[in-house]
Amino acid sequence: MAVALVVATATVALGFSQYLREFLVIDRRLGAIALVLVMVVVSYLGMERAAWVVVGLGAVEVGSLVIVGLSGLGHVGDVDLTSGRLGGVLSGAALVFFAFIGFDEVITLSEETRDPARTIPRALLLALGISTILYVLVAVSAVSVLGVDALATSERPLADAMADVWGSRVGHWMSAAAIVSTSSTVLLVVTASSRMLYGVAVAGDLPGRLGIVRHRRVPLNALLTSAFVACVLILFNDLSLLAAATDVLVYVTFLFVNVVTIVLRRTEPNLDRPFRIRGSIGWVPVIPVLGLIVVIVVSGQLEFQATLLAGALIALGALVHWGHRFVEYRKVAHAQKS
Repeated sequence: MAVALVVATATVALGFSQYLREFLVIDRRLGAIALVLVMVVVSYLGMERAAWVVVGLGAVEVGSLVIVGLSGLGHVGDVDLTSGRLGGVLSGAALVFFAFIGFDEVITLSEETRDPARTIPRALLLALGISTILYVLVAVSAVSVLGVDALATSERPLADAMADVWGSRVGHWMSAAAIVSTSSTVLLVVTASSRMLYGVAVAGDLPGRLGIVRHRRVPLNALLTSAFVACVLILFNDLSLLAAATDVLVYVTFLFVNVVTIVLRRTEPNLDRPFRIRGSIGWVPVIPVLGLIVVIVVSGQLEFQATLLAGALIALGALVHWGHRFVEYRKVAHAQKS
């Protein structure tokens, strides 16, 4: 999950830079790297300050999506929304899954939350429900306004949809809103990835330096590591490849999460669970089984090149993990001999 968040940081930063180029003549990679560095500074200031930035940027983001969704309702019926095939639906679902990666950040930041056992499940399910409604509304409106072909080839689809409805000036405003929303997302994912690396390091599965907390209770080493790897990935300058690679990594995570949830119901039936998934047949939880099936079916639509990149990043992470474990084992063995 930490690797997925780092790749997502690079992906969304490139998206930010793509919209920024509507206002500035700038290399896409340079704009993306600059954004990551700025958000590292904001994250370093601590979550109490960063949270207000996220709330402010998020309000602009949600408001923009509502405007896009409502603006295109008058065009509903201009395009046949049911003309696609099942293969296209599955391919679209595989790619659009990228838009749902933010929900795991709610859990990642649980250590920053008061009463997380009560707050986190409610926040997660509420955010998931609201966002799904917004996504469907925006998708229906944008396709109705531009049509499938124009939407698929656009570098700034929502801005083009708004420009078609209201004129080019409003399209520019939507590009500005997209810059704001992508900035917010980069702040969230780079912060969440650093917290994830910090947690794994504290558990002893990554080098201990990543588990050091600095000024304002911020794991600075983990934050800088996440930002550095994201900047290296930005140099690929391939937005679609990084987005697909993020999806692969998230699918791998969801695969294991669903499997482990099912296994724990059998092996640890009496484990204290602040939140429990409802609906079971015997000891088998139904929703994780359905989730497992969906992940397997949809992940088959992902690109081979993206799968290779994701596999290489997972292998690199595993190499760091096992290298750290080997060093720690040698230290313990040397201490015992002494």
